[in-house]
Amino acid sequence: MARSCQAGAARLDAGRVDRWQGVGQALQVPGRDDLGAFRTCAGACAIPWLREHRRGLSPDEPADPTVGDWDGEGINFGEQGAKTDVTGTADTCSLPRLLSAQQLESDPPAHDELLFITVHQVYELWFQQVLFEAEAVREAMFEDQVWLAKHLLRRIHAIERVLIAQIDILETMTPQDFLAFRQHLAPASGFQSVQFRELEFISGAKDQSFVQRFKGLTDDETDRLARRLEEPTLWDAFLALLAGRGLAVASDEQVRTSLNAAAHDRGYVLRRVGAGRGADRARRALDRLAGPTRDDG
Repeated sequence: MARSCQAGAARLDAGRVDRWQGVGQALQVPGRDDLGAFRTCAGACAIPWLREHRRGLSPDEPADPTVGDWDGEGINFGEQGAKTDVTGTADTCSLPRLLSAQQLESDPPAHDELLFITVHQVYELWFQQVLFEAEAVREAMFEDQVWLAKHLLRRIHAIERVLIAQIDILETMTPQDFLAFRQHLAPASGFQSVQFRELEFISGAKDQSFVQRFKGLTDDETDRLARRLEEPTLWDAFLALLAGRGLAVASDEQVRTSLNAAAHDRGYVLRRVGAGRGADRARRALDRLAGPTRDDG
């Protein structure tokens, strides 16, 4: 490994190999495992580079805290948070609790039950994110922040593509694999997803009967659905956006007329811009198609 580090240093700075002297000796410390040796090598190789590229800093000034501790032995590649009081990914994402939430009902455990539960839990996580973004889109349209609304709607569209793609994963289960644990999940159904109904309501498909047909709702879930039935939808916010620009929205026919007018105006502007930028190019293309004229001889 010492030879590998020395060769790498030589390739990085062939004219100044002497700067990397001692790297090989540092790696020969008794009891040092490969990972520790790699860290020592990385630190020793990085110190000269960092010193050269800290432009404008004197040797006495402290190092940039975003660079980290490059003293050789203290190099850590992502695992540092797990060894200190620094909050790591596991804490931020509540990974222990998240990864222990897949409780299988079949006994003995059916192989595909974990897949089934995981996919549906991921659906619910994405539903939560889409609800969050949909609320932000609604507020952006009410506040006439068109760019933000479009940006977040594109994000929602991207998430929905992921949701649809997850069906391909479920389809890797055969009917026999599914039936091996399905009876243990009865009477559970995907139609009982409260967040899915919330998405329908905020999108404009409000139906009180959906709430009445739900069985086993908690008080919190009942309150959430009732709130979604009362609050404005994305469609309401879109109509407010159109009305704020002087477009008629009192009826469906007026909305269609307003949207057609807006689309026509946008197309007109795009054609004008395109004509201004590409008129000469278009003229040359037409000339080539027409061939030589009489004046050209």
